[in-house]
Amino acid sequence: MSKAMIRQREVLKTIDRFLGGALVWLFRPPKSISDQESLSMIRTILVIRPGGMGDALLLIPLLQAIHRRFPSATIEVLAERRNTEIFGLTPNLVSKVLCYDRIGDFLRVLGRRYDVVIDTEQWYRLSAVAARLIRAERRIGFATNERRRLFNIPVAYDQGRYEAENFLALLGGLTGELFSLDPDRPFLTVRTVPRGNPLSEQSGRAPITVLIAPGAGYPEKQWGPEKFRQLAEWLVENGYSAGLIGGPADIHLAGDITKGLPVQNFAGRTPLRETARLIATAALVIGGDSVALHLAAAFGTPSIALFGPTPPSQWAPPGKGHRTLYHPPPCSPCSRFGHIPPCPYDVDCLKRVTVEEVFAAVREILPVPILKPSGQ
Repeated sequence: MSKAMIRQREVLKTIDRFLGGALVWLFRPPKSISDQESLSMIRTILVIRPGGMGDALLLIPLLQAIHRRFPSATIEVLAERRNTEIFGLTPNLVSKVLCYDRIGDFLRVLGRRYDVVIDTEQWYRLSAVAARLIRAERRIGFATNERRRLFNIPVAYDQGRYEAENFLALLGGLTGELFSLDPDRPFLTVRTVPRGNPLSEQSGRAPITVLIAPGAGYPEKQWGPEKFRQLAEWLVENGYSAGLIGGPADIHLAGDITKGLPVQNFAGRTPLRETARLIATAALVIGGDSVALHLAAAFGTPSIALFGPTPPSQWAPPGKGHRTLYHPPPCSPCSRFGHIPPCPYDVDCLKRVTVEEVFAAVREILPVPILKPSGQ
């Protein structure tokens, strides 16, 4: 994420705190719902998802659970334009993705009536205000601040729980049932993944593929180009075919890491769907708290997660195939509801993760550089 986007995000948070906080109190709380029998009549469900791509990706298990629980219902998503590609990874799950940063889409949502609106935003008040403006009998959302008064089904939010599980709890609030995620069962497949591995084919070799994801939404979540460069060198020296992935904001960072190395650099060169294919067919993904790690969890690709200011219990891939490297000082994790405060210790928490322990984790997961079967 660019510095301009980070500044924009902080401005939006300030607007939400003052404007959103005031608007919340202008609405009367919606009437309570006690008739669980009418759940069988639910036919239209709107899911609101502001925020980053990682959050949108971890929302997919909730959408899948809604589809299983209400197979006859139409599911629509109201999200940011940048997240439409995420929902494109699950065709036929969502009937329509509408963008609230397109005025026409937002007005269309306001003109409709839904049986259920689920606001998956964790903190922002303006999202809850939008949910209150939309005509619906049932409004569900997290009770993290005064936004709770705009929902007739407020749900507790647990910052110590994996985020996909928090999202599933919203559906539990609606039905009174318990929904859980199997951490060892992938929740995404890419059936159009080409046979063989693109990185192996381009390098002319057939060792296992390790993907490095050096970028992250905040600079404080990035391990640093020097350490990633050392990692890339070590992988090459030890016979692992390495590739590097990332978005347009990671192009210069990726260039510094891969310069002069036989490492495939895909940063800024592949759309999300192609990046997803690479991750789905890779044997290992290494990176900080980013959408790449969430994609690894989604596809069941083993990962090494490098954590510092954000809580691994909430954001690191769960399951047996994943390793999290995290050495928190007393002040970590400091991230709260997507906000990382200025660090007076130069992000020492993440710098405590050494290249040597990453090497050891690679050896543990991939003792020898062999190719992952293409059908997985």
